[in-house]
Amino acid sequence: MMHVETHALAPETDASRATTWLRRAITIPGLLVICLLDFAALPFVLLGALVADLVRHRRLAAVRFHLAVAVALGMHVVGLFLVSGAWVAGVLTGRERERRLDFRFEAWWASVMWRAAIWLFGMNVVVEGGDALGGGPIVFMSRHASLLDVLLPVIFLSGQYGLALRYVAKRELLWDPFVDIVGHRVPSVFVRRDSRDHAREIQLVDELASDLGRHDGVVIFPEGTRFTEAKRRRILAKLEGTDEAAFAHASRLKNLLPAHAGGPLGVLEHAKRADVIFCAHTGLEGANHLRDLRAGSLIGATVYVRFWRVPASEIPSDAAARLMWLRAWWERLDAWIEAHRRPPSAQ
Repeated sequence: MMHVETHALAPETDASRATTWLRRAITIPGLLVICLLDFAALPFVLLGALVADLVRHRRLAAVRFHLAVAVALGMHVVGLFLVSGAWVAGVLTGRERERRLDFRFEAWWASVMWRAAIWLFGMNVVVEGGDALGGGPIVFMSRHASLLDVLLPVIFLSGQYGLALRYVAKRELLWDPFVDIVGHRVPSVFVRRDSRDHAREIQLVDELASDLGRHDGVVIFPEGTRFTEAKRRRILAKLEGTDEAAFAHASRLKNLLPAHAGGPLGVLEHAKRADVIFCAHTGLEGANHLRDLRAGSLIGATVYVRFWRVPASEIPSDAAARLMWLRAWWERLDAWIEAHRRPPSAQ
């Protein structure tokens, strides 16, 4: 049976509330302890990393990695204090003020994390299609190939246009205490990806897209997981001989996993007045895993980000036609990534 935790979509039972606070009793003190230990050891760790980098001629890869980890840990602790401050403001001035602060703090937090990553790894960011961005209601569908690309919708939509974004995320992220608490304060659905109860999962994702206003948006990563070549091969092997159309579509994709049909199409069905913003990017693949960051894969990368906006009036109303439309767009994103992707040696 799938377990989904959600805010503003379904009330928590006593059992789920107890599970939530038991988890937080582990993760919040754990985060604080890890952060304190990391900061206390950081001068010695950086010294050792510097020596190793100089010996191996690695462009300070280890130094940058350890600084990035320290920034991330510190910002997660800061984030916990921010949401606590928003809660206090809500008690004193009302829930609406608290809600605005939640989204404002979220946008600030993501912006600091993004700018820190750009500075630490010496990245250059090139944005195309910026005119596609703007007010809601919107459904934001993006490639997922990096630990950092989850920041993009917050930076470009919440930060620049003040949109209140709703999220579809994997349940494992609840073990990040900052994501856990923020995800229960802004409308979010945390799904168990290996669940057999797909109908219930899709229903809750559908509810997330209901009643979107001009200041609202839904963020979904249609692939459901970060892209790797190994995952792509496994999906092709699974589809071969079982679904000819899906296999043909997946075979044409070189840089993307095929989009899951249930979640994205369900969101579109319930967000009929919403435009769709597609996001493709390349250059962030060097942050697919922490080991990639430690190896220096992101250093000096040029990150290309491309947005397209499709008006709600141009999205097919028929379910079968909408699936073909989504696949055609997914192949368009894949072709753009292929045209802009550069091997590490060319970064």
